[in-house]
Amino acid sequence: MTDFTFNQLVNIQQVHNLLESHHALSGMAYGVLDTEENTLVAVGWQDLCVRFHRVNPVSCEYCRESDAYIKAHLHDLDGDFIEYRCKNGLTDVAIPILIEGRHVATFYAGQFFFDDNRPDTEFFSRQAVALGFDQEEYLESLERVPVFSREFVRTTVVFLRDMVNVLSETGLINLERAKNVAETQRLLHELQVHQLEPEMQNEELFQSREKLEFTLEKYTDLYDFAPVSYVTLNHNGIISDVNLAGASLLGGERSKLIGRRFVQFVATADRPEFTTFIGMVYCSRKKEAIEIVLQSEGTIQFIVQIDAMAAASGQECRLALTNITERKRAEQELRKAFDFSEGVINAIPDLLFEIDRNGRYLNVWTQKTELLAAQKEFLLGKTVHDVLSPESAAIVIDSIREAEENGLSFGKVLRIDLTLGMRWFELSVSRKPGGGAA
Repeated sequence: MTDFTFNQLVNIQQVHNLLESHHALSGMAYGVLDTEENTLVAVGWQDLCVRFHRVNPVSCEYCRESDAYIKAHLHDLDGDFIEYRCKNGLTDVAIPILIEGRHVATFYAGQFFFDDNRPDTEFFSRQAVALGFDQEEYLESLERVPVFSREFVRTTVVFLRDMVNVLSETGLINLERAKNVAETQRLLHELQVHQLEPEMQNEELFQSREKLEFTLEKYTDLYDFAPVSYVTLNHNGIISDVNLAGASLLGGERSKLIGRRFVQFVATADRPEFTTFIGMVYCSRKKEAIEIVLQSEGTIQFIVQIDAMAAASGQECRLALTNITERKRAEQELRKAFDFSEGVINAIPDLLFEIDRNGRYLNVWTQKTELLAAQKEFLLGKTVHDVLSPESAAIVIDSIREAEENGLSFGKVLRIDLTLGMRWFELSVSRKPGGGAA
């Protein structure tokens, strides 16, 4: 059967509900477009795109260029998906939905940043000014754009693409069954007239049933082998279902985990907070999140983020578990390094500046503000030519050039007229990795 469209194969509202539920857990924006570029499903699109990029003629043209690039390269797929960073600065990915080898629709996910290519705030600030956006609202919208790892995007997009494919294949089978019903009625009529035997139609119905059973088995496999750890709890907190990733995280066999209370895997100190959290999930009927410590069967403790949402029936809730132990450890180490750096900077006896190659002040550190030629708030963004005398400014610029060539410049003396009176300073400049001087 080759004469069909994506709308005929699936219940669009069902696909919308599926993507909306997953968006509530992942925060990723999704879309499904037919082969005529008509938007069939749009879920979770970011304000940065909807309120700004798509309404401005210049940035909207960038969006159209992104759409055209993805469409032009969709059939040159060399990997799991097409990836493209539009001129507006956000990342989009796309995967064709193929049924029986035919391209019937395109699955999109996007409007995010990769964690190895985080947003450049200065770029978006300049873009807001250039396009006439309200800079404060624009940057607030930028802060709400999610950041994902490449592996998370790959597994999520491929998983959802396969889910949509399953729905499409099921819809194709339903269309075939509807066709078979009509064919059955026609054959029955012919049987009455021509005394035809019914075995032909029975065989066709049998083949359709086999196809449906195969598709249902495939759907079950997608859940079982999903990379995300999923656990379903009934209203009493008993595990009623868990996929393979969830069983591995909890350190037990699926058959032995089902029927146990999930709170048994929560560290003792976190159990009251988790119990309150589950009650809130059932009351709010929306996505809730919590970070707690779990312990597996081997008593190994680890930190997880749990995203939970109650089912529409109110009789169970579904949990998505993410192990964030390494991320928490990295955050702790980063905090220690930051505190150490702050301590070193605050111990500097006189003045420390970060300036670019043109002598523009980027940052100031000092415990002796009375030694500044101007208030810190005034200095930032100004150049040495705006603050110092021409002679002193020239000495600073010469030192920057020397540091750019040799890595270091020292020994030069500045005379600065302060409110305290005339003061003399010895100037040292070192080249900063990536440009600028400190």
